Amino acid sequence: MGFLDDINEMANPSDGESIPKCQRTEHDQFVINCLRANERGDGMLFARMLRGKFAYQRDGKKWLRSDKGSWVPDLYREVINAVEVCALEYERVAGSLCPYDEKTVKDLWSRAWRLRTLRGAKRVLFWAPIVDPTIMCREEDAKRLT
Repeated sequence: MGFLDDINEMANPSDGESIPKCQRTEHDQFVINCLRANERGDGMLFARMLRGKFAYQRDGKKWLRSDKGSWVPDLYREVINAVEVCALEYERVAGSLCPYDEKTVKDLWSRAWRLRTLRGAKRVLFWAPIVDPTIMCREEDAKRLT
């Protein structure tokens, strides 16, 4: 069992609590699992949705952004604004859930708003390279890709 399987299992407690399935895709379930995994889950969602657009350079401890096929330093902190993609995804899933699943819908909307704070966005960026190392690159990898 891999790390992501462990996270999904932690996010889906087998205590009898289940979310009714109405218009739920596999991706929607992943988003709900991310919600349940709290800040670690937010990092997982960011890594999945923005892989290839942003990379964390662990040597220099800075974010890089993709620019026409090469990696460039994210000097203007566009990565902070990119967290909005995750907030919008939480809202999209909230809108697609069954109306009688009020708690999960409320939690999804609440999480979206939290990610729109500076602290919330920074927490996403802290966790993303930890929970999904594929979003990281070394300095020599970034140079080779440019």
